[in-house]
Parts: sequence; structure tokens; C-alpha cells
Amino acid sequence: MEAEALLSAVESGSYGDPGEAMGALAEAVAAINREMVGEPDGIRIRRLVTHLHGAAASVAAQSGASGFSIAVGLPFGVSVRVEWEHR
Repeated sequence: MEAEALLSAVESGSYGDPGEAMGALAEAVAAINREMVGEPDGIRIRRLVTHLHGAAASVAAQSGASGFSIAVGLPFGVSVRVEWEHR
């Protein structure tokens, strides 16, 4: 499945289990990184990272996370970090 479709599925998904949520988000991040191998298109990167932000925000809210961050580096690579408070 391509990155856009995975991101849409994550963003509209319903997650009660943080592990399931993170698995779906990790799959979407991996798809972005696969699609951007070579000479990535800056406009597409912006669109995917914006979509990733929405998906990460949805996962964080549904799983009770205390926050999340997205990193983009060169040579191209995207990563997402989601944090939960320890209880």
C-alpha cells in the first residue's frame, strides 16, 4: 500500500491499544521512506509530512500519548516519536 493510503488509514483509524497504533504509524513511516528513495520531490515531501502530522496527532490523541514529534533529515528519512507518561 502506498504512503498516502496508509496515512489516511492511520488518521481515520480507531486505536485503543498504543502498540497497535504505533505499529500502524510505523508502517506508514516506512512507506514514506521507501517512496522517497533517490531524489525526493520537495512538494511531495511537504504533503506527506503534513499528512503524517495529522496521522500522528490522531494516534497520540486516541492512545493517550503525552506528545509526539516528527523529524525529517537528509539524506531523506522521516521518523516519528510518540511519548506516553509513565504511571
